Amino acid sequence: MSKQVKDQADNSPSAKGLVAKIGLSQSDPTVETVPEMFVKFSLKNPGKVSVDPVLTQTELVIDGKPFEQSAQLFGNGPRDARFSSLPAGDTIDFSYAIGYCFRKAGEHTLLWRGPGFEPVQIKFRVAPLSGQWKEVARCPCATVVVERALYRKEGSKDFFVHVRIENLLKRPIGFLAGDRYQVFYPNQWADSELPRRQVISEMRRLQKELSTVERQKLLSIFASGVREARSNHLVRIPAGNDFDYFISFNAGGRDRVEAVKLPYLIVVMDGAMDFCDGKDLYRASREMNDSNNGEVALLTPVKLRVMPADAVLF
Repeated sequence: MSKQVKDQADNSPSAKGLVAKIGLSQSDPTVETVPEMFVKFSLKNPGKVSVDPVLTQTELVIDGKPFEQSAQLFGNGPRDARFSSLPAGDTIDFSYAIGYCFRKAGEHTLLWRGPGFEPVQIKFRVAPLSGQWKEVARCPCATVVVERALYRKEGSKDFFVHVRIENLLKRPIGFLAGDRYQVFYPNQWADSELPRRQVISEMRRLQKELSTVERQKLLSIFASGVREARSNHLVRIPAGNDFDYFISFNAGGRDRVEAVKLPYLIVVMDGAMDFCDGKDLYRASREMNDSNNGEVALLTPVKLRVMPADAVLF
């Protein structure tokens, strides 16, 4: 867990007048989540007269090195009159998305100093890529997770992704199988210096809501008790159980992913799945305005595994 140095991150009133605090928007940042991390800043005036915080004269020191864009950073963002004249007893709070400054796994130190307050500092750790599975979607009845591994099939130039559907309910659920666009599928892959795409140039299919006829069809098929995993038939997942399937990146690339030299390979999953429990319908999807949740980062070099003989293919 990230450890903040409390006696430095939360100052007492000093001869300099203002009391400064800094904190993080994430308690346990990882190399995958830290790009979205905000650093939170606070200045309180415990005195009896208004004080100019002179924010553009304050400076960040990141891992021992002054942040050269400090003046530009603290000169931007929404603000009111208190940012130039902080009344007695009042506080200003603001934050900046500078998680990109801490992209490497390991220990980091962030110090904030300025002419009106004593320096404050926090120390925290960014965890490396971890976990065998990455969640890419969730709804009230199921989670969709993807293994951080790629598979190969004899005679195919494609690589395959291993997807698992976890039933969260105490009753069976089902979904229609057969069409790759009825399930989650790999839509893009890229190599990267970081466990996130640096350039996003992805084309996506529109996600259409089920029509009334389609909703009734799914409910009817579920009620019929069909269990087969073939086109336009229902895959039924017992209460508390999982269902695994494999699906290809259908544009080749098997040889290229094994030859990636950069530290990470990013497989981007897309899709929407409609689930039924006999009474209600639920949708797990990657939202159309989302560019990150579908990303599954793998460490390189990637060694493709042999697909199990009994694997379900979509």
